[in-house]
Amino acid sequence: MKKIIYVLGFVVLMCMVACSGEDDLTPSSLDNNWWVNVDNPDDPLDHFIFGVYEQYNVPIFYTDTVGTREEKDAFGNSIIYYETIKLDYTILGGVSDAKVVEYSLSKNQEDIMDGVEFLRDYVLPKLPDYLPAPKSYLLVDTLWQGLATGQVRYSSAAYAGMTAVAVGKLGEIKEMTASEKQLFGGEVLAAPIASDIYSDYKSDLDAKFFKVLTQDVNQFYSYGQKVDINNTSKYNPYYAPCEDYGFLKPAQDKEIIEGSLYYFPSRDQDVKDYVALYLGFTEAEVQETYGNKPHVLKKYGLIKEIIERLQ
Repeated sequence: MKKIIYVLGFVVLMCMVACSGEDDLTPSSLDNNWWVNVDNPDDPLDHFIFGVYEQYNVPIFYTDTVGTREEKDAFGNSIIYYETIKLDYTILGGVSDAKVVEYSLSKNQEDIMDGVEFLRDYVLPKLPDYLPAPKSYLLVDTLWQGLATGQVRYSSAAYAGMTAVAVGKLGEIKEMTASEKQLFGGEVLAAPIASDIYSDYKSDLDAKFFKVLTQDVNQFYSYGQKVDINNTSKYNPYYAPCEDYGFLKPAQDKEIIEGSLYYFPSRDQDVKDYVALYLGFTEAEVQETYGNKPHVLKKYGLIKEIIERLQ
């Protein structure tokens, strides 16, 4: 017993000696919380952003470098670490091999201010309380998708990465009507959750939502099909507004010739478009806009049922 006491006493003594030789503890620079907005009363834009951040507690950035800190490399040299938003980061921490999004930052302060006001008025007040808020928003001048082989590059409304939802089309906001801003807001709100709905409720979507096309519209039609004004076959759709076929938009990553040619969207775009419709508009507004489009109303109701299960 005495031997155990002696050993314990020796261990405690060594710990005290070791601690006494350490420098005074200082806060670690690795504890930085980058995902905040800091007030700058001397800059009208930053000051305005901070006011929105205080109200909704979701940071808004217009540069993809959100912070810096000084570190030491393996040889003890001082280096600057940059914390950046990487939209192509995966949940495992690596960068996706397939590039799905590109963007250019805006240098126009008025456009950025329009973007902040848009988030304040059409997005942040509508964030679903049954889902976690995005970690941040990144306002960009232009957001490009459709980068894969065989796709057409197009300007996208929003894209959800691991640490930010990127919001494009800043220069177009000033020209948007209230209804167009509502749709744009719905697309931004849909970006972080539409893919989860598509994957988590695939069996429900397969059973009803996707079958509207083949059961209610035409059994020969399929997603991604070409709609051509020159078509004369019953197996291919003749040219008509996409809403007549139950779609809200043509495929964005395929060729579109106004008045003569487009393609039915992919299944995941179709889901995303309807999630955006649900989140951007009230049911009464949807009824008013699409009251004479029965396939649209049916699919809206099916998406509504799925989203309401999340609540």
